[in-house]
Amino acid sequence: MTITAMFPLLKGTEFKFKSGVDAAFETTNKGETYLFKDNQYALINYSSDSKLIEVRRITQGFPSLKNYIFESGIDAACFAQD
Repeated sequence: MTITAMFPLLKGTEFKFKSGVDAAFETTNKGETYLFKDNQYALINYSSDSKLIEVRRITQGFPSLKNYIFESGIDAACFAQD
């Protein structure tokens, strides 16, 4: 299944999912996930009322990563819980 088939809310966005996703992680907010591709991310809520929250450059959403290697892309992500 393609990413846009799984998440139709991403169709027509500037986010480039046709070639896949570089990394993803679920937030502590139930149903929210960050999807990373190249130097951008999409924050989505995939709960029963799926919605696209935002699509931005990594450095816009994570300003602390500016001037680091991660501003051009994130290739892996994990989430650690207590």
